[in-house]
Amino acid sequence: MEKDHRTAVTRSAHYFIAATNHDVTDESPKPRLGVSKTSAGTLKLTGMEGLVEESIDRKKCISQLWYRATNTRRKKYARRGKESVIDEGFVSTETVCDWMDEYPVTNEETHFAVVMDPKEGQIVWIKRYLEPVVHD
Repeated sequence: MEKDHRTAVTRSAHYFIAATNHDVTDESPKPRLGVSKTSAGTLKLTGMEGLVEESIDRKKCISQLWYRATNTRRKKYARRGKESVIDEGFVSTETVCDWMDEYPVTNEETHFAVVMDPKEGQIVWIKRYLEPVVHD
């Protein structure tokens, strides 16, 4: 769930959801019915435009890592004649946690990162960044 109790957007999935520092409505040029999209002018006025753009890029990055990893596994399973249904073994929790510490998923403005198990509804990894993250 994002935002607040009046305009929250709830998303669900069995295996993977990425969330960063922006609302899903900021990703689409078309606002959802009943939800007002933040105007580009407002983002510029408040200094949030760069933060939202960067947040969208970070979400795309972690999502691409997931999809590349799962597609590679699907192809391997398909070549072996096995069903290509994703299961929780396709990408390990350890791998996802490693991705969380990579640039641009974390950057100099990162305060915390978390990985949750969508099936159990539990936090499986959390890290707080007291100092700005510096990547080589």
